[in-house]
Amino acid sequence: MKALLFIHHTELGLEEAELDQLKSKLSINHTQIEQIDIDSQQGSEIARAYDVMDAPALVLMREDGVAQAFWQTDLPTDNQLHAALGYI
Repeated sequence: MKALLFIHHTELGLEEAELDQLKSKLSINHTQIEQIDIDSQQGSEIARAYDVMDAPALVLMREDGVAQAFWQTDLPTDNQLHAALGYI
């Protein structure tokens, strides 16, 4: 499983603790996390490929690159992560 975590680089601050908690929960499952700045040119291209329009956003992908779960604006709850990953 791989996670694409889309953020606005300039807006890290209040949500930074929440993002750190999410990363910690994903690492329990050994999920590889790629943090992407949605405001960069490369980040915006990747965001368009996954229909991400705003941040924060999280896309969980299988190893073959197919999106399995998607959250945008609101990060997933523990129950939503559990449903997508099997455990956290």
